Amino acid sequence: MKNIESNKEWMVSLFNNGIVAICKTRITDGIIIDGNDFFAQTLGYDSINEIVAAKVPITSFYSNVEQRNALMQLLQKDKQVNDFRLDVESGNRKGVISIYAILDELEGVINTIILDITEKEKSIKQLKENEESLIKLNKIAEKSNQAKSIFLANMSHEFRTPMNSILGMTELLLKTDLTKKQFNFINVITKSAENLLVVINDILDFSKIESGELVFENISFRIKDTIADVVNSTFYRAKQKNIELVCNYLSYGGDGYILKGDSVRLNQILLNLVDNAVKFTEKGKVEIEVEKTEQTEKTITLRISVSDTGIGIKQNKINDILNSFTQGDISTNRKYGGTGLGLTISKYLIEMFGGKLLISSEVGVGSVFSFEIEFEIGNQTELVALKENEKEYNNKLDQNIKILLAEDEPFNQLVVQSMVEEWGFDIEIAKNGNEALELLSQKQFDIILMDIQMPELDGLECTRIIRNEFKSPINLIPIIAVTANAYTEDHKIFYETGINEIISKPFKSQVLFEKIVEMLQIKVEHNQSVNIAENEFDKVYNLNVVKKITKGDNDLLVKMLTVFKDKSNIEMKEALTAVYDQDWEQVGIVIHKLKPSIAYLGMIDIEKKMNNIIKWSREKTNYNKIKMYVEFINEVLKKVYIQIDKDIKEL
Repeated sequence: MKNIESNKEWMVSLFNNGIVAICKTRITDGIIIDGNDFFAQTLGYDSINEIVAAKVPITSFYSNVEQRNALMQLLQKDKQVNDFRLDVESGNRKGVISIYAILDELEGVINTIILDITEKEKSIKQLKENEESLIKLNKIAEKSNQAKSIFLANMSHEFRTPMNSILGMTELLLKTDLTKKQFNFINVITKSAENLLVVINDILDFSKIESGELVFENISFRIKDTIADVVNSTFYRAKQKNIELVCNYLSYGGDGYILKGDSVRLNQILLNLVDNAVKFTEKGKVEIEVEKTEQTEKTITLRISVSDTGIGIKQNKINDILNSFTQGDISTNRKYGGTGLGLTISKYLIEMFGGKLLISSEVGVGSVFSFEIEFEIGNQTELVALKENEKEYNNKLDQNIKILLAEDEPFNQLVVQSMVEEWGFDIEIAKNGNEALELLSQKQFDIILMDIQMPELDGLECTRIIRNEFKSPINLIPIIAVTANAYTEDHKIFYETGINEIISKPFKSQVLFEKIVEMLQIKVEHNQSVNIAENEFDKVYNLNVVKKITKGDNDLLVKMLTVFKDKSNIEMKEALTAVYDQDWEQVGIVIHKLKPSIAYLGMIDIEKKMNNIIKWSREKTNYNKIKMYVEFINEVLKKVYIQIDKDIKEL
């Protein structure tokens, strides 16, 4: 009773408030016998008196009979309800209310507070619809991304398959006896194919960045090696345009720095920036500058900038060129070509390193692209071994290696067959997975080269069958996937299926050879390494040797050093030009002219390398080593010139 009395007092206090709708109805017939005007207005009447006079039953507003009966059952059972929702209808107005009611059996009435939650319910309904719509859109987006990934994977395969044939056959052709004219023609084909491969890789890299699937390595590397690779890759293009390519990475002592990070991605950033600078520069120079901005016990921060004297960029276009597939304007695209992805990819990669790409430019004057990255200080013992193209093995083996190649493309069959037969290997070819399984059941093989996309039975399913349905030793044969699919996430599936190693098309013959001998654990003697010890850069020239020749005549000594510096500088430029022209005979001639001067200065180690260059140029072999030795000698001579200048001043 006390609770009921207190409830009555509470109801009375709210009657004239006008914040919530309040009413009192009879239990027997539901007739409204009291309430406030806000309640009446909620139901479309002017006042509560109008409703009471009309003896309107509240149930006439409850449009859903099942809800109304449920409400009455709850009230009979519990004597009260909280937040009971009802659909209501008054005239043309429909809505939803929330009821808080108490059953007073002594007075035979139901005291009710009514909240109009129509708009709230509409909002909830709208939110649910929006959520459902978003879910649908997300599913569509996921399907779209999946379709894009499938398209890019297929596109990659379709491009890489013929590219493998082009690059593979040109590599084999370059090893044959060619006239200089033929060599130049084939070299142009190779360079064009490699440029096309860069475009393909740009598109695939951008796709990986967008999907967040790009993974960074964290290994030790020398900054000088990374920058030297970039310079070597762009030197020839700059030379063709008579642009000076300048790099100061030695000037700050950075040639000895060992850093830790992803040198491949850093190389990609710099190659994009330098290549871009060379592309948009018609005269003048492109300069790479590396500056140490901060160093702690464990880290070092470098500011790297690439500046040019090119066409420049309008201020209102600087942000545009960082957008995907965008260049300064249409005329730029027509004149210079490209996907417009290089800078975008570089920007994203720099941000993944924790830096930011900054651009300053003036039309007709040039541009500067710069960024700062903090690296861990690396460890000498963790340095990565020589790059693949710096190794030259004696590929002729005495062992009889039997290879099964599963490949449906005739051109790729020819490329691989030519490569492995050159090494003295036996090879059988299957045009699809079924043929591969049949050959495996008939003959013995040491290793399987498996294409992934083949008709009838693809490479993955063929591998599953070999691993699961064949008995030992067939099910244990090493399998190398030779695939045009460049997606790392797909490579994980390859390994899970039972594939041991993966080579992406297009590939160099040396890469395939190394994978095969590695899988078969064959010890192979490789030719003399061209690895250069770190302290060799410090072995400049022997001034005492020169002094003995000049017998204490300082004037003659100064003259001899000056002549050497001027003459050798010219001859080294001639040697470098011949290297980048791939005129190996001319390289040998120039180095032969330079060698006596090197001997007079007591540079024994350099003299030995020169003897090798002359020998290889005559034999028409070891072109990679010739190139590396010439570049190395050039770097050493730069230090020699600095030392000569110091010695002349002291003399």
